[in-house]
Amino acid sequence: MVSRTAKRDQPPNADVNQSCNEATRDWEDMTEAELVEAIRRKRPTEAQHAARIRALGPEKAFEISQELYNKAVEHNDDLTEDETDPLHAQRALLMSRGDVAGKALAHPETLTQAERYDLMWWPEPSKLHAAIREISGLNTPVELLAKGRASRESLSLEELDLIAQQFQVDQWRSASSRIYWVQVPGNAQASVLAAIQEGVDDAVYFELQRYAWQDEEVKAKRAAKQLQSLQSRPLQRPPPKDWNQWLTGRSRDTLAHGYIRCWPPLDRNAPGPHRPPTPAHLLSMDIQQRECLEYAPIGGDLFSQWDELAPEQKAHYETRSEALRQAAWDKWDEKQRNDAQTEYQ
Repeated sequence: MVSRTAKRDQPPNADVNQSCNEATRDWEDMTEAELVEAIRRKRPTEAQHAARIRALGPEKAFEISQELYNKAVEHNDDLTEDETDPLHAQRALLMSRGDVAGKALAHPETLTQAERYDLMWWPEPSKLHAAIREISGLNTPVELLAKGRASRESLSLEELDLIAQQFQVDQWRSASSRIYWVQVPGNAQASVLAAIQEGVDDAVYFELQRYAWQDEEVKAKRAAKQLQSLQSRPLQRPPPKDWNQWLTGRSRDTLAHGYIRCWPPLDRNAPGPHRPPTPAHLLSMDIQQRECLEYAPIGGDLFSQWDELAPEQKAHYETRSEALRQAAWDKWDEKQRNDAQTEYQ
């Protein structure tokens, strides 16, 4: 098979490299059939998907027939509740799920508002109501949807965004999680019954969501708002020319921050060594040696011990550090002179 990209001359061990695990191969080196097969293998199997769905609901939910779930939505008043006959105790069977969805299916009129919101995948009432009051002066999603039903043009951009986001004021639940949750038998039907009890008109709700996402005028307003937000931000300052000087001027303690002061490069092109022994670094090494520690203190622990030093002790470490730094520069300058003399000889 020929790669889409031109191959360079291969090294002697190319055969060994090519025998590596297929997972490490560049996708560009795969044929279309191999790429499709690789993607297929990464997808969960039907058994894995079923196991994930089962983990999201009670075991009893999978034992109840789909026909009964449909009946609970379409003809809830016709559900039987003969407790003496298990074959006809449909409400009791639904309640045996043991979760709020079972309660909604069997007795939707008994749901609390918090339970209805939970089944509709909305945040808790107090949090959602506070968010709606803040942007509209209304109180509940039903009131906001009623306003949109009367005139969708009367809705502000903030109100439309809240509806478009399915009233998720703080990403309380993700949309992807709901996709799996509704696949548990009976959960989708329970959500429908909760919406009916709350007074939500699904047709209006979905139409307002579509309008909020797809209407050209609304999209233009949203883009203008985002642009205004960007323009109101303070302009970023250009990067400083001397990062060492900039960092030193803003550090809590230039001596304790250890790795800011400049050391000479290793040669004309390469950078110098990292973390040179500045005063605090020298103190850290002394503490490690004196107390026989496995690791030298760093960070806040080192800073606190540096702050406790007397002025003359700090001066001692500063002198040692500067001597090491100056010696390194002297050695580097000497190397440059020697290199220059060698070059012109």
